[in-house]
Amino acid sequence: MLVAFSIGLALRPIAVRQLAGLILVVVLLKLVAEPMVAWALAMPIKLPHIERELLVLQAAMPSGAIAAVLAKRYGCDGGVASAMVVATSFISLITLPLTLYFESQ
Repeated sequence: MLVAFSIGLALRPIAVRQLAGLILVVVLLKLVAEPMVAWALAMPIKLPHIERELLVLQAAMPSGAIAAVLAKRYGCDGGVASAMVVATSFISLITLPLTLYFESQ
């Protein structure tokens, strides 16, 4: 609960157009490429289906909220980190079901 409160305090009005490129890169890396890499690494070692599915879903999770708190604590731009956490959380509402669907095919 304190982490969510900290993120709320770190958020500030940011023009979406200003961060659109960064959000796109983060989403592509974190929510698309990372699960694909996890799947590609799990296939050669022939993990059982449920373990492979869990590995891919874990890789497809949005950015952790603690990242924004740590960014703020260590002098990085906590507002941008908070915006990335919020953006990946919202976009993961679409990408997580898609990841699960494609992984189970």
